[in-house]
Amino acid sequence: MTSISTTGGGRVDPNAERRLGNPSDTKWSEIDKTRLYLIGTGLYSFLTVALHPLTVIKIRKQVGVTTPELPTSIISSSESVIK
Repeated sequence: MTSISTTGGGRVDPNAERRLGNPSDTKWSEIDKTRLYLIGTGLYSFLTVALHPLTVIKIRKQVGVTTPELPTSIISSSESVIK
């Protein structure tokens, strides 16, 4: 697949593909692995912590058991998770 890049005047830039490079040309040895692992681990941990309360609410609603101890609405489920 060939991409065409134009300059400001609508002209095709013949050197655009050579300058940008092809993403498939990136070699494993050229990647900063320390940065990749630190950022990847940090983002995964952040998303897990941020979405955990929503997961708890979802599971409580999927169980669907209505007892006096368990909240019945999403709002009351959210309040019980926050407490």
